Amino acid sequence: MAVVVLLGSVMTILDSTIVSVALADLGRSFKVSVTTVQWVTTGYLLALALVIPLSRFAADAFGAKRAWLCSLGLFLAGSMLCGLAWSALSLICFRVLQGLGGGMVVPIGQAVLARQAGPERMGRVMSIAGAPTFLGPILGPVAGGLILSHFSWRFIFFVNVPLGVIALTLASRILPRAQAGPRPPLDVVGLCLVSPGLSLVVVGLASVGDAGGFSNLATLVTLPLGLVLLAGFVARQLGAAKPLLELRLFAVRDYRVACVCSALVSASVYATMLLLPLYYQVVRQQSPLRAALLMIPQSFGAMLMTPFAGTICDRAGPRRVAACGLAVMAAGTAVFTGVTATTNEGVLFLAQLVRGLGFGLAYVPLQAAAYRLDRRLLPSATTLYNIVQRTGSTFATALVAVLLQRRLSATVPGFRLGETAVVHEIGLLQHIAAAFGSAYFANVAFLVLAFAGALLLSGRSAAGRPGSGEPLGLAPVPEG
Repeated sequence: MAVVVLLGSVMTILDSTIVSVALADLGRSFKVSVTTVQWVTTGYLLALALVIPLSRFAADAFGAKRAWLCSLGLFLAGSMLCGLAWSALSLICFRVLQGLGGGMVVPIGQAVLARQAGPERMGRVMSIAGAPTFLGPILGPVAGGLILSHFSWRFIFFVNVPLGVIALTLASRILPRAQAGPRPPLDVVGLCLVSPGLSLVVVGLASVGDAGGFSNLATLVTLPLGLVLLAGFVARQLGAAKPLLELRLFAVRDYRVACVCSALVSASVYATMLLLPLYYQVVRQQSPLRAALLMIPQSFGAMLMTPFAGTICDRAGPRRVAACGLAVMAAGTAVFTGVTATTNEGVLFLAQLVRGLGFGLAYVPLQAAAYRLDRRLLPSATTLYNIVQRTGSTFATALVAVLLQRRLSATVPGFRLGETAVVHEIGLLQHIAAAFGSAYFANVAFLVLAFAGALLLSGRSAAGRPGSGEPLGLAPVPEG
C-alpha cells in the first residue's frame, strides 16, 4: 500500500520539479520574462493547493480509493494537454488543470497510510510518505534534463502517461476498497471564498514583479480583495458545524507549529527549485542536463538522512530533531547568498549536500508532529496540512521570482530569459549572479523563521510521553 501511495505522490510532486530545468527553454520558446514563465510552476502549485480542501469530501462521498483513482486520471489528462500547449498562456492554463487533477493524490494517500500506522509508528511511516518530497527533486530535474537533451520540452509532460498507467493499474488492485458513506455536506460558499482568495493574493504578489512595485492597479485591486476573501473564509469556517477545512485543529499547538514550519520549509525547497537551475543555466552557461545533475547533492543528502530521521523522531521527539535539521539546512542555504559567476563548484556541491541533510532531518519530524492526533481527525489534519504546505510553496515561488526579476531589471535593464544564450561577458554575468544571491536571502529567512517555530514543538516522543500510548493533540474519539 505504501509503495502504491508513494508512486502516485511521486508523480504529482515530480511534475512540480521536472519543469524547473525547462524554465529557461520555455522562456526562450515563448519569449517571456521570469515572472511570466514562473507561472508554469506557480499555477500548478496553486491548483494543487486549491483542490486539496475537496479531498476529505471526495473521500467520504465516493470512497478514498475511487477519489484517488479519479484524481490521478485527471492529472494524466492535464499532462497530455500540457504537452500539446501552443503558447505560454495555454501551457499555464493546462498546468492549472493538471494541478487540479493531482491535488488530492497526496492528502488522501497520506490519510490512508496514517490510519494504518497509528501514532506510535508515525515517524517511520511518514519517512515513507515523505519520500516523494526528496525523490521529486532528485528525479525531476534529472529526468527533465535527460528529456531536454534528446527531445523537446513537450515530452516532459508526455512522460507522465506511462507512469500514470502503471500507478492506476497497481492502485486499482492494491488500495483498500472503502465504501462510500453518506455524502457529507459541501461548504460551497467556503470553497468560493478560499479558491479565488488564494488565487488573487498570488496574482497580486506576482504583479509586483511585473510592474516593479506595489503601486500598480493589478496589485492594489487583487491583493486586498484576496485578503478580504480569505478573512471571510476563516470567519465562516470557525463558525461552521461542518467546515470545509477544520481550522480548529490549529488549537493544537504541535499541529499549528508543524504546519507553519512545514510551509516555510516547502517555501525554501521550491524557491531553490526556481533559482538554482536558472543560476546554472544562465550564469554558469550549463546545459539543462548538467544543471540537473549539479542539483543532485541536496536531494541525495535528503535521501540519506530521511530514513534515520523517522526513527530518531519516534524516540527523541520532534523538537530537537526538527530544530537541528533546520539549522543545518539554513547554514547550507546561506552559502548561496554570496554566489558569483565563478564560485567554486565544489563549494556549491558541499552547500547543497549540507542543505539536503538538514532537510531530511527536519521534514519528517515536522510531518510526524502534525499527524500525532486521534485517527478520526487524520483526514481533516492531512487535508489542512497539505493546503498550508502547498500555499507556502506557491507564495514563495511567486515572491522569489519577483525579487529575482526586480534585481535583474535593476542591474541588467530589459533582461529576459530569451536573451540568456548570448550572455557571455563576465562583468554582466557577475551582476546576474549577484541578483540570484540577493533572492537567496529570502530563502534563508524562510528557514530562520522555521527554526524559531520548531523550538515551540513538544519535546515528547511519538507516544505523547515516554511509556504512554496516548497521542498528543485533541482528545481521542471513542471507537464505534
